Amino acid sequence: MKRVLFAVVFLLVVRTSFVKAEEPIKKEEGGSMKKEILVESHKHFSVGCFNNCWEFIDKKERTPEDDVSRENLKFAENELAKVEDKEEKKLLDDDLKKLQTEVSKK
Repeated sequence: MKRVLFAVVFLLVVRTSFVKAEEPIKKEEGGSMKKEILVESHKHFSVGCFNNCWEFIDKKERTPEDDVSRENLKFAENELAKVEDKEEKKLLDDDLKKLQTEVSKK
């Protein structure tokens, strides 16, 4: 689990170091391809983080470490979900609200 969190943090650092979401990527540098890969990567990791959060919710007896890991995954999902597609963002926000509701019930 620590390796997954390390990988997510590493990807966030790389993302903010090389490509800022508000800065357009120049076409002559293969910009559209780079941006497409970046957006798809964000979607992939966001979905993975969300699914891992549900694994923690479904777990009958969670340790305090599990709760910390779940919170870290939720944060990572939210950061990685910063994509330009407004409908995608709305769906992810709705999923986060459902996740928080389920966690508060337990």
